[in-house]
Amino acid sequence: MRFLITLILFFSILGSTLAQEARIQNNLEQIKWITEPYPPFSYIDDKDNKLKGIMIDILVEIWKEAGLKKERKDIDIYPWARGVYLLENDPLVCLFGMGITKKRREKYKFVSPFSPGVYGLIAKKSKNYHFNSFNELNKKFKDKGRVIGVIRNGYGSKIFVEHGGNPDLLYNVSVGDGLVRMLAMDRLEVISFGELSTIANMKKEKIDYKEYEIVLVLKKIISGYAFNNKVDPLVLNTLQAAFDKIVKKGITNSILNNYIDHLDRSAMD
Repeated sequence: MRFLITLILFFSILGSTLAQEARIQNNLEQIKWITEPYPPFSYIDDKDNKLKGIMIDILVEIWKEAGLKKERKDIDIYPWARGVYLLENDPLVCLFGMGITKKRREKYKFVSPFSPGVYGLIAKKSKNYHFNSFNELNKKFKDKGRVIGVIRNGYGSKIFVEHGGNPDLLYNVSVGDGLVRMLAMDRLEVISFGELSTIANMKKEKIDYKEYEIVLVLKKIISGYAFNNKVDPLVLNTLQAAFDKIVKKGITNSILNNYIDHLDRSAMD
């Protein structure tokens, strides 16, 4: 009798486990993967029209580790503001790569962390800007209007304000290539943007990035894959475990090294 009860319990637990695994797999397959055009993290290569980038390559490795049969074509590219809207209204959306702040941790769930370079205030070397604080910067541009470029609703905008920058100085742009073009054309004095993304966009626009520098480092980038707060915790745990494994194997560092260049830094935090 005991054997029969044990057997029943065993198959009951096994059935429950298999059902849970099936549910997790089903939810994983339904996730909508969204990013923005943000080289070198995510972009369509003009040479072969393929989706590439640091966060794209890492995601492909996460899929492999998690046993997901996904391809790059399963990733949608939208403007950042639209991606944020979809993230906040759909528990089956993943938006990446998102710079992680305290406020964003309160709003979203993350598979993280990944640290690709720094965010900073970037300007032409010829301008000879050197700021030791945001008080200096605010005073310098007090009467000059919207002269500091940021991506609308982007990380550069958020940390600029969080560090004490005057939000009245900010000029919103939709995409990174437009941001660096405006900087090169002197329509902006400074941009608050990621170092690697600035370089990648400048290369794309045939702008010599060596003529630019980081005049004030804002923050070391901590980035990740953002999910709606209502995401299934088991789905999140599965993806986090896969991410942790590829980090341990050195895959993320290898991917980063395939893309990396640096701007000169005239000011460090």
